[in-house]
Amino acid sequence: MFYQAPTIAPGGRVVVSTGPFGAPERAIDLKRPMTVAEVVAIHGLAFRLPTVAVMADKPVMRGTWALRVVRPGDVLGFVAVPRGGGDSGSGKQIIGLVAALALSIAAPFVGSAIASTFFGGSLIASSLASAAFLPGGSLLLNWNPQCPPS
Repeated sequence: MFYQAPTIAPGGRVVVSTGPFGAPERAIDLKRPMTVAEVVAIHGLAFRLPTVAVMADKPVMRGTWALRVVRPGDVLGFVAVPRGGGDSGSGKQIIGLVAALALSIAAPFVGSAIASTFFGGSLIASSLASAAFLPGGSLLLNWNPQCPPS
């Protein structure tokens, strides 16, 4: 078996990924050294999601794209950052989803504890307490004190 050393692009390599995990969706071998801004302009890289440029394990700030040069042996990576939080409220949605899941898991145990404390531990009382706890907890999770009820 013959070993062939990996080829080094004369201008470095650019890798574009849609997320921090998984294989890159696009790899570009540069023919000459060029700035990050040139790479974006020449190769028509348009980013739909917030994207971070990384080179030599350090982020490349957008303000330095016109100055930072990709040289032979360098790998410039563009990684899309998943959205979360911010003004869209998706961070709150994720937290609410996790809390609702925890509530649905905890409801039978809480109902059983309430039934054993107040009603002698009967199965019917346990089911009724669990059934009352789940919608009550859901109302508390979705309650927003800043919005008056309509």
